[in-house]
Amino acid sequence: FAQQYPDDVAGLVFVEPRTAAYQLGYRDNLTEDELAIDDRDIEDMVANAPFGAAVAVAEDSAAAVAEAGDLPDVPVIVLSAGVGFPDQSEADRAFWLQTHQDLAAQVADGTVIVVDGADHEIWRSHQDAVVDAVAEAVAAA
Repeated sequence: FAQQYPDDVAGLVFVEPRTAAYQLGYRDNLTEDELAIDDRDIEDMVANAPFGAAVAVAEDSAAAVAEAGDLPDVPVIVLSAGVGFPDQSEADRAFWLQTHQDLAAQVADGTVIVVDGADHEIWRSHQDAVVDAVAEAVAAA
């Protein structure tokens, strides 16, 4: 939306996002065993999860976002969890965080805030961090 309608966007707050860059490249950081597990997990989610249809087109969606170009130059704050996913490899964690840095770097004053002690569901465990980020983006707009 922000890429297609930049005049309608005053600021953006991303909460522990699975970026297009991550979606398109994360499998490069997985071992053969991890790839097999990922394949099974994806197959199971597509077949059984309420959001299975979204998982089935995740690669296409990520490619469309990547092709749309950079974000509009508005305040951008990316909240990253201070704690990785369970059993996440160091390489995958580093790539995850790098894509957050790259997302924020698309704009002049983009910011990444690592929320210490937060897991992937920041909005549940650290609601104040989310509220503060939105207030900061609004104030900067």
